[in-house]
Amino acid sequence: MASTQKFFSRNSVELLEHDEDATGAGTVVAYRDMRDFDKFAGGVMTSVLGGSGVTQLEIVAADDNSGTNLTVIKDSGVIAADAVGDQAMLECTAEEIRQASEDAGYTLRYVGLRITHQHAGDESVAVYIRSGARFSYADLTPATTIA
Repeated sequence: MASTQKFFSRNSVELLEHDEDATGAGTVVAYRDMRDFDKFAGGVMTSVLGGSGVTQLEIVAADDNSGTNLTVIKDSGVIAADAVGDQAMLECTAEEIRQASEDAGYTLRYVGLRITHQHAGDESVAVYIRSGARFSYADLTPATTIA
């Protein structure tokens, strides 16, 4: 049986483990380049409770993948993802990132999720979805990352 990719050749989907081992302002899970995409959606799911779990989720953008000129694009506000399996989601468009970039005089191109945990023992899993790829190709989202 031949298989062709429909969704995975046009969208990049990643699951990322997040264990910041700290409390406070939160940390960015990872930055991803939005150059060839027109939408970003991200979410977090509480996976381990050491305290009260996830307390805030933000979509942030930066000039590069090291976080230069970090700018908040969307903010969940205070949340209480205080049970294993609790989830929160946010989305934005590349146009919203471009507008924030122009307003601030930056060159924002990289996007990520900044997740804040209440306790250093809290852990979570993040999902990154970049969609509207300018070019489609096989394994833009690989079927597996198992080595």
